[in-house]
Amino acid sequence: MVISAIRVKQVVQIVIKIIAGSNQYGALGLPYTFNVSTSSNTFLWYLKAFRPLNLNATNISRVSIGTAVSGSSYIVMDDGSLLVAGNNSYGQLGVGHNNNVSSWTTIPGPWSYVEGGNSYAIGLSGNNLYSTGRNDLGQLGTKNNTNYNSWQKVGNNIFKISASSFSKTTLVSDVFGGVSATGDNSYGQLGLGNNTNINYLSSVNTISQIPIIFNKIIAGESSFINDIEGNWYACGKNNLGQYFWHKVIPTR
Repeated sequence: MVISAIRVKQVVQIVIKIIAGSNQYGALGLPYTFNVSTSSNTFLWYLKAFRPLNLNATNISRVSIGTAVSGSSYIVMDDGSLLVAGNNSYGQLGVGHNNNVSSWTTIPGPWSYVEGGNSYAIGLSGNNLYSTGRNDLGQLGTKNNTNYNSWQKVGNNIFKISASSFSKTTLVSDVFGGVSATGDNSYGQLGLGNNTNINYLSSVNTISQIPIIFNKIIAGESSFINDIEGNWYACGKNNLGQYFWHKVIPTR
């Protein structure tokens, strides 16, 4: 079979986009921790190292990367298993210890969605919510401020999740149309009507008087929520013109 040079170039570019980047903590799941460049020689090293890991792109369901500071990676496979690698100084990989992991480690599922935040992570197994890692501001929702290096169940009937990559804020929406929040609330980004941090999932009742299924939720110093009718709601930090917590009328 003859493969055109153009096709080879396309494949190389795709693979480089997938694996190139910072590897200080082993977040690329390779058996060494120096960074990946996109030079042809270095690319060959990475291709040779990647093959034994059997990461077939067609079997990958979801990829999530923690903040650049945390340097942690999460891959949900089609079979529901979770692969993790990288920085684990706060236990954010959920592997039962706090040592960094430089090769992909499997955490049995079934997992449907995992999102990495600022040295912590949250994930869905069915409609059950789990969290692991740093918990100094209560972002794990475990009703305490203890760090965990294994996945803790903190909620059920959850539909959408969002972990902030900077402010340690967690937002989730449930299958009944409700929204709950936990963690950093220094700018009021939890939408609870105050600026007090909390360490448990607290219901947000200021968005709508009736249950709404939300299409998108984004946690951060400024938090945003989008419902299935296209309406946006927001709250939190507004020093650069971010929206405040009410229904937002977008400009077109």
